[in-house]
Amino acid sequence: MSLNEQMKLLLPIVLLLAVCCMAFLPHEFHVSITEVEQNSENGRLEMTVKLFTDDLERALETEGVDSLFLGDDKESKSADKYISAYIEKRLNIRADSIPMYWQFIGKEVELDVTWCYLESDSIPPLKQLQITSNVFTDIFDDQQNIIKSRQAKSSALILSNSSISGTIDWK
Repeated sequence: MSLNEQMKLLLPIVLLLAVCCMAFLPHEFHVSITEVEQNSENGRLEMTVKLFTDDLERALETEGVDSLFLGDDKESKSADKYISAYIEKRLNIRADSIPMYWQFIGKEVELDVTWCYLESDSIPPLKQLQITSNVFTDIFDDQQNIIKSRQAKSSALILSNSSISGTIDWK
């Protein structure tokens, strides 16, 4: 087999290894995405919070939580409790000026992202959400927390260190 043929065979393998290695490198931007929807059948607000797993673990460690090994076979049995407490402390939502209390439904860890699912009690159809989010703002100066809803009049609310609160008008 010629050197050129060997290179053609090795190139896809090398590229695959490079992509796999890059997946574990630190990312250069810091963002969370929270989607809030009101379930038309039961009136509950349903929230999905998308976080970079390494950022989440770092934030929890700064609060004194030992490494949780999220998404690993060694994941701590207390992981959901710590994540729920962190989100409850850092993400506050008021629906038409009434504070929302959330039940942590669970999480999914996919590669470098952790999806957290929360749900409120049933509420009447809402007109406005007032949101305060300081998720990761104490550890990243460039942190942006995006809040969105397909049911809102505006497409998204972007919160940051300089502006941790905002309002979304509902349709």
